[in-house]
Amino acid sequence: MSDSRPHAVDDGTAYLEDVIRRLFRILGACGFPRQEIARATYRLLEGLEGADVERKRLSASANQHIALADAVLRWRRDPEFVGADGLPAPLPFLGQRGSFSRLLQLVAPEEDPTRSLEYMIEVGAVVSDLRQRVTLLSESLLTCTGRDLARVSPVPVLLHLNSFLGSVEHNLTERSGPRSGRFERACYASVPANLVPILERFVESRGQDFIDVVDEWLSRQPKPDDQRHGVTVGAGAYVFVQPEIKESK
Repeated sequence: MSDSRPHAVDDGTAYLEDVIRRLFRILGACGFPRQEIARATYRLLEGLEGADVERKRLSASANQHIALADAVLRWRRDPEFVGADGLPAPLPFLGQRGSFSRLLQLVAPEEDPTRSLEYMIEVGAVVSDLRQRVTLLSESLLTCTGRDLARVSPVPVLLHLNSFLGSVEHNLTERSGPRSGRFERACYASVPANLVPILERFVESRGQDFIDVVDEWLSRQPKPDDQRHGVTVGAGAYVFVQPEIKESK
């Protein structure tokens, strides 16, 4: 499931182009002419000048990020890595049992434990103390640190976008009947702004449960003998908060 080179540099260009390509195909399937899409794109790009945010871009491939996300799931679920309180235990870095290196060996043997730890620290998923004890901070491996937002792993971010857009694109352009589409649902409502934090906590709890169930099912499935014959699959859950968009008259 993981690339053979530990944390090979990947600037995400291929994923970026795929995200843009899918978005343009979706807009075309919605009936927007190519010229209108082009005008809107150029207009918005001009408005982005000087708005770039300086962040350290972390160099992990999508497969490496997925492999380490699997490690986080096992850390939270496997009795070998869980404490008496049922929570993920702080792990020594080295050890034949119940260690961070052992966890990586079980889930992602191709990954280098030291570089994997550095990456997981960079995205804010774990911390390591002076005794080389590794503590899990997050239920999932996120794409950027929640502490200062100064570091981001761009390839997994683009993978998220590409995955969602791919489902929408498939349902708009490729399905041949009502039951051949991919599951893609969302719910909407207008609520007072003070309910947003409650919604966020609610979806975070229920959404994590849903993702864990799907993740555990996927982890039990056989892996392809040859990565060229495999496909990346999964499911997503997210919460959105956006202002009302004024429709043009």
